[in-house]
Amino acid sequence: MAYRNVEILLLQINDEPMAHTRVDIVFSPSSYDANGFYLRQRQSFYTDKDGKVTARLWVNELGDVDSRYSVYSADGDLLAEFILPNGTSTIPLTALVQGGSSTVAPQATSLITYLVDAIPNDGVYQALAITTVGQTSFVLSVIPSQPHRSRLYLNGVKQRYGVDYVINSTTLTWQGVRLAPTTDTLEIYYL
Repeated sequence: MAYRNVEILLLQINDEPMAHTRVDIVFSPSSYDANGFYLRQRQSFYTDKDGKVTARLWVNELGDVDSRYSVYSADGDLLAEFILPNGTSTIPLTALVQGGSSTVAPQATSLITYLVDAIPNDGVYQALAITTVGQTSFVLSVIPSQPHRSRLYLNGVKQRYGVDYVINSTTLTWQGVRLAPTTDTLEIYYL
């Protein structure tokens, strides 16, 4: 089973941290994979003195339905709802909920927004157009100075240079196991 850390920061209206406060995270029972359905589960976490907590949550890496979670205060108030994307990096709760919950994968937009904000201003961001099912070749707008340091994301999930893709001049060649259908998003950052 795969897990991913989600960072949560709770603040009061006056920006003071909510220290030693319980946060309940409820897993939605709508996720399933080849092994079967996963039942509703509630986990409780407590913030530290700075109002922070890192929750280790299950990611449905094999299933057709994403892992959906709801975050509640100790009083039972709904604080946030989100879909947890596949991946291994720690992700802030704010990046997950910025995209809302009305789209199929709201975290993709908000995660990309979060990553764009984290990139130095001298980097290049490019959304790659996927025009055909099984497409493997993409044209970059400029030649990356350090292609091995590029960051490529398929639906918000980081891909590995040299394994999932390679870059030669302005051509990115997709060689990942999963071919990108026209409904997926492929985005790259490079210097």
